Amino acid sequence: MFKTWAHPTTKLSADWVGFKIPPTDLKRDLIRTLDNEEADDLWGHSGRFSYPKKGGLGGIWKAIAKKLPRNNEKFRAEVVQIDLEEKTARTRDDVEIKYKVSLV
Repeated sequence: MFKTWAHPTTKLSADWVGFKIPPTDLKRDLIRTLDNEEADDLWGHSGRFSYPKKGGLGGIWKAIAKKLPRNNEKFRAEVVQIDLEEKTARTRDDVEIKYKVSLV
């Protein structure tokens, strides 16, 4: 699980498991194992997704960020306001960030 979350599981509370990890069904799991089935459809995309060896899912975004121009980076900036019409975002330290594409 560390590979997925990039966070020690000993520091995660137990209640997050219910909606992130499918329940175990011993009979079903034994049948799948005996039939040499690797994919588990209860896992959805997680059963087939190749997680990064280091950095968990955040490692993907860090790799993508390395391909962007440096002037497009702003890390650890808390966005407190978004203006969808003007296509601007304002950070807690009052920096205005303009963007071109809106996904909404």
